[in-house]
Amino acid sequence: MPSFTSSSDRAPKVGLKTLLLGTAMVTAVCVGAVEMFWRGHDVVPSYDNGIKSWSYIRQKIEASPTKQATVLLGASRMISAVSLAAYREGIEFDRLYQLSVAGEAPLATLKDIAEKTSFSGVVVMALSSHGLYDEAWREQAGHVDYYHRNWGMNNRVNFWFDREAQSRLVSRNPRYGMTSVVRALIEGDQTLFGPAMNVVTEERQRNTDYSQIDIDGYKAARVARASKTAEAFTPARKGEWMANLDMMMGYIRQIEKRGGRVVIVRMPTSEGHWDVDQKALPRAEYWDVLASKHADSLHFMDIPGMADIPLPDSSHVGVQDQAYFTKLLVTAIQDLGVYDGR
Repeated sequence: MPSFTSSSDRAPKVGLKTLLLGTAMVTAVCVGAVEMFWRGHDVVPSYDNGIKSWSYIRQKIEASPTKQATVLLGASRMISAVSLAAYREGIEFDRLYQLSVAGEAPLATLKDIAEKTSFSGVVVMALSSHGLYDEAWREQAGHVDYYHRNWGMNNRVNFWFDREAQSRLVSRNPRYGMTSVVRALIEGDQTLFGPAMNVVTEERQRNTDYSQIDIDGYKAARVARASKTAEAFTPARKGEWMANLDMMMGYIRQIEKRGGRVVIVRMPTSEGHWDVDQKALPRAEYWDVLASKHADSLHFMDIPGMADIPLPDSSHVGVQDQAYFTKLLVTAIQDLGVYDGR
């Protein structure tokens, strides 16, 4: 009798290795095509600037008790304004660590460095007068808590692999992920298909190019948001502000006792943003009080040339002026004698 063989019996069997190899090849081709597309639109890789990258830099401070190290604290103004390369060139020391967090005051990190490390170098902390209210102490506390509770070996290894991918692949940036692309195509948003406004470096420096956005609308929104926030800073809270100033000075003294120095910098604002700042927290009643308690304090209006630097959104230095801003800042810090003998 003739034998019958099903089509399934005649089909060649595909081994697991062949299947995995084929999948890897298809994936590589797809990733390569996506990368070619974005590179053709002048997009470059950018690093994530989140809590894990912050923890990675924070970890380095544990191994840098040297007096020649410098830590930068603050919020988005410090991340955007300072060129780490220009800073290093100015002080001739390599150990420079960016621990600023966009949108969050740095007091919790200052406290952490004072109490949980033996750091005896230089801390340069960007702080506005509104950064001394109770809510400001909580703003970077999440980063500090994550570092001490969760920054173990498993997260460090995962972060290392993720960072390696970010350094090579544009598509590792969520901005250029498939979901964002589909949404942009549906909504007809062409702004996605070009260089990003913000590019973050491996060391957490943020390079901001404001030419990529509608700057007038962006600036108006920022000033309106600042005005709304300032409504909470009433004269009735001055006692709270003074108490927090004294608390901050206590942490500064801890660092100074180890041979460290802390420089407090009032970063630039301009136009409507400066008007909002002055109306809510007049310099003579707040910043000058702080400066009277801490000699190593620098206000941008007292640093020659700094108030003349253009601020596209009235609050941040653009990438084009980073190096010049940093040169002025380093010169002013050196004039305080902070780096003498280090």
